[in-house]
Amino acid sequence: MLVLVNGLPGSGKSSVARRYADAHPPTLCLDVDVVRSLVGGWRDDPSGASAVARRLALVMARTQLVEGADVVVPQLVARLEFVEGLAETADRAGVRFLEILLDVPRGVALERFSARSQSSADPLDRLAAEHLAGMSSTAPDPADPRVDAGSAMPAGRLRAVGSDGGMVAAEPDLVGSAAPSPSDRWGTGMATYAGRLADAVAARPGTVRIDASGPLDEVYSSFVDVLRAARLSR
Repeated sequence: MLVLVNGLPGSGKSSVARRYADAHPPTLCLDVDVVRSLVGGWRDDPSGASAVARRLALVMARTQLVEGADVVVPQLVARLEFVEGLAETADRAGVRFLEILLDVPRGVALERFSARSQSSADPLDRLAAEHLAGMSSTAPDPADPRVDAGSAMPAGRLRAVGSDGGMVAAEPDLVGSAAPSPSDRWGTGMATYAGRLADAVAARPGTVRIDASGPLDEVYSSFVDVLRAARLSR
C-alpha cells in the first residue's frame, strides 16, 4: 500500500508516519523533505531541488512497493500532479493508493508549529519556521524549502479550512510586537497553506479525513484503524 499523509505543518504527519514505519517493518517512511535535503545546492535553489526530490520519491516508492513493502509519504502536498504521480506509481505496482488528511484547526497547527520550531534542532524545522515567518511579512513565495504546496495565492484572497471543513476568509495578521505570537509570526503563511491544501483535498474526494486535533496517540490509533479498514475493503 502507498499512503499519502497530508496536512498542515504541525498536524503530526511525520510523527505518525515514522511511528507506523517503526512498528511495521520494512515500511518506508518516505519524507520528501529529507530527500530534498540530500540534493546538492537545495538551500540556494529549493524549487529546483524540490522537483528533483519529487521525481526521486516516485522511483523510491515504486522500488519499495514492487518488493511487497508499504510506503508512507508524510508531506503537505497541494500539487495535484504529484498526487497523481503517487497514484500512478501505486497503480503500476499493483497496490492501493490511500490519501489521508490529518485535519487540524489552524490555531492548533500554529501552536504545535511554534513549540516545535522553538525546541527542534533539525535544520529543516528551522528553515520551515523562517520561511513561514517570511510568508507572514511579505508576499508568499512558492519556492518553499519545506512544503510542496503549489503556486502562491494572492494575499487578499487567502482562504482557510473552517471548523466544519468549509472555506472561510482568512483574517489579516496583526503587526508583530517585540515578542510576536505564533499567529503574528506565521499566521498568514499558515493560512496560505490551509487554502492551498483545502483546494487540493476538494479535488480529491476520496481523501480520508482524520481529526488530528487531539493527542498523538489518538491520532495514530485512528491512522492505524484507517489503514486496517482499507486493507480489509480491498
